[in-house]
Amino acid sequence: MTVSPVREEENSLLDQHPCAAVHQRVFLRRWHGLKQRNAGKSSALPVTSDDESRKVVMIHRCALAIITKRGHSVIPPSIGALEQDEEDFLHRHVERLRSAVKATDARGRLRHGSTLAADMADALTASDDDFLIFAGRLVDELAKAMKSVGNAPDCVVAILTEGKDGPSTTSLLKLDAEIEAAQLKQTEQGIRLRVFKDLLPRPGDLQKGISWPDPRSPESEIIVLDHIKAGTAALYFQSAMRIDASPRACGWSARVGAARPRHGPSPRGPHPGHATGLP
Repeated sequence: MTVSPVREEENSLLDQHPCAAVHQRVFLRRWHGLKQRNAGKSSALPVTSDDESRKVVMIHRCALAIITKRGHSVIPPSIGALEQDEEDFLHRHVERLRSAVKATDARGRLRHGSTLAADMADALTASDDDFLIFAGRLVDELAKAMKSVGNAPDCVVAILTEGKDGPSTTSLLKLDAEIEAAQLKQTEQGIRLRVFKDLLPRPGDLQKGISWPDPRSPESEIIVLDHIKAGTAALYFQSAMRIDASPRACGWSARVGAARPRHGPSPRGPHPGHATGLP
């Protein structure tokens, strides 16, 4: 008489553990029933929506720089591979920044002649060399603006692109931290966020950043987060990026957008973030 695979497996286990006969028999029958019902289906476990978000949204490129001594010392941007915890840390900061698009959040506009939005768009497909030119100019302008601030904090600056099926957003994060010489020494082989992990702000505490595109366009041209700390020069970050932030855009885009060329120098010279040669 032919013994079914289920019965054969049951008998084998029952011989080894007779005291657990009933429980094992019930378990095995349920297990084989599940296997038959799920035959041909994926065995992967379902994931939560948060897990799905982490898997589909990824950082495609990231340049890190360090500004210390109130803008007088700059370690220029460099591109390097991110560890999983570093990528997750930056992703959460960008997520926080790009969530600031409610009606009560600040709206951003580009100052006359600025090409920042166009440059951030170009950065999505730029070569690594051109991406570093773009990032370097933003960092240099930020450092220059910090020199006028009496107590501007040291910071790590991250310029990165993110997206699901490909890069679709470009962001700049200014991550304030009290950076010590011993930590800077560790950056000689490349800037690692984990070196400053105990000093960098938590994602919910990000003070300054910008991101493009803005889903509120044309009412707002760029997402801006700029918390002004008491005792620091107001708006130095906005001056460095050549943007203005206000809770009420009031038609800025309609007025400025019609007059502002996509590229080309402004009366004050080319925008610091404009990367010459970007595709």
